[in-house]
Amino acid sequence: MNLQEASGRLLEADLIRRVSAALDAAPAWIVGGAVRDAVLNRPVSDLDLVVQGPPEKAARAVAADLGGFAFELSAEFPTWRASDRDGNWQVDLASLRGGDLVSD
Repeated sequence: MNLQEASGRLLEADLIRRVSAALDAAPAWIVGGAVRDAVLNRPVSDLDLVVQGPPEKAARAVAADLGGFAFELSAEFPTWRASDRDGNWQVDLASLRGGDLVSD
């Protein structure tokens, strides 16, 4: 599910819209538990995203636009987290490891 498709479906649609705006139309896909929670109509406050290219720039953009902070979770598997200081939301961003989402 890409960010535009998800924005109308997730309970926390405002977070999705704000993250999407912060990424400024850069390709990103929602994966993992956020998809499961959306399908089960559970609240979504944390997002797992796969992005094309290094995730640092995307994580810093999300953190800056949403008033949070960003830090590296893993250098071995390029992954960054953007979060707020109160724990209300977090966005984990990882690089595509395959040539496309299906290969990944």
